[in-house]
Amino acid sequence: MSPCPFCGAAAEGNRSSSGVFWIACSGCGVETSTSSTIERALSQWNARAHRGEVPTAILKALANRWRQSCDNLQDEAAAVRRSAVEALALHELDRAQELVRAVTALEARAAALLGVGAELSEAIRRHTSRSEA
Repeated sequence: MSPCPFCGAAAEGNRSSSGVFWIACSGCGVETSTSSTIERALSQWNARAHRGEVPTAILKALANRWRQSCDNLQDEAAAVRRSAVEALALHELDRAQELVRAVTALEARAAALLGVGAELSEAIRRHTSRSEA
């Protein structure tokens, strides 16, 4: 089985409970359509590896991963902020300061993630305009 043509990660064969097969990238999540046999799914996957174009599916997978990362970061920052408030209420100033530093680091990660989101949005815009032309 060829590696992912988009990110280079290993691919995995999958089978649903209804007996259909598909291949998915373990890195970026792009996948083939479902097939009645694993051989057909493998053929679809390996044929795609030679096209070299970025399909809408990969852009959607990247957008979903980006959204998940944003959500996870927001949840983590909220939990750290709650812990900082609790530490202040208990007069644990050293711990509160440490948590404030952690929130600052999370905010820096959030800013970097927003930059990635802007790049992703631009890539989707370019791909969409090329596809419609």
